[in-house]
Amino acid sequence: MDNDVSTATTKTTRQGRQRRRIIGGAVAAAVVVAAVVVGGTLQHSKAGTSGALGGVGCPTIDPTTHHLSTPLIPGVDWSSCNLSGGNLSDLSMNLSKADLSGGNLVGMTLSGANLTGSNLSGANLLGATLTGADFTGATLTGVKSGQIIGTATLPAGWIIANGYLVGPGADLTGANLTGANLNFSVLTGADLTGAMLTGVQSGAVTGGSPSPMLPAKWMLLTGYLIGPGANLTNANLMHKNLTGADLTGATMNGAMMTSVTYSNTICPDATNSSAQTPETCAGHGGGL
Repeated sequence: MDNDVSTATTKTTRQGRQRRRIIGGAVAAAVVVAAVVVGGTLQHSKAGTSGALGGVGCPTIDPTTHHLSTPLIPGVDWSSCNLSGGNLSDLSMNLSKADLSGGNLVGMTLSGANLTGSNLSGANLLGATLTGADFTGATLTGVKSGQIIGTATLPAGWIIANGYLVGPGADLTGANLTGANLNFSVLTGADLTGAMLTGVQSGAVTGGSPSPMLPAKWMLLTGYLIGPGANLTNANLMHKNLTGADLTGATMNGAMMTSVTYSNTICPDATNSSAQTPETCAGHGGGL
């Protein structure tokens, strides 16, 4: 009898162990499957966006209303997202301390948006509407723009001129600043320190005093921004003093440069002009 009981007990113990192994294996398998599903979902989610977005993901833009699918929250990470054409004009628009760096904000409506302390470095704001937006304390280094609509509250050293966001570190490559008032006031004027000005067009640029803060090797001379890579096509520089100017890579087709004063001036092909005639230096740029 005792042997029968012992045998039954042993059998029951073995069956219990077997059930536990089966259950444990099933749980482990479920964990693995869940991990794969979650991993795949996250991978798919990131693949469908254009930025690493702090677990939030890039919002989609409704093709009819142009509203964003994701609620706006302070500090949201939408870096490198494509928000082109998005409309935030009737939402809470609290994007304070948001990361929009490297984002495509072309044609976006940001009227009245709170962008205080936000990061827009390297973002493209071409054609954006900024009426009443507040960029106080925002980082705009490397920002691209043009055809900006409206006025906004900007960080110190930044202004909107000719539809461009103009300030320290701005990407103004190829910008047309002809006739722009850069208002070089210490408190409210433009600071172009570190700005990218390659290909910039100018002429009749005004700003008053003090002297403008420009990138190294750049100068403002009789309304022209003059420096490496400047677009001085048809510029009237007759009788002007280009002492110390660096015209490396400048475009000077049709530039009027009769009786220009040169001293330690670098011609467009990087040739020092101190021992040359003005006509020779101008000729290097395709001018006279």
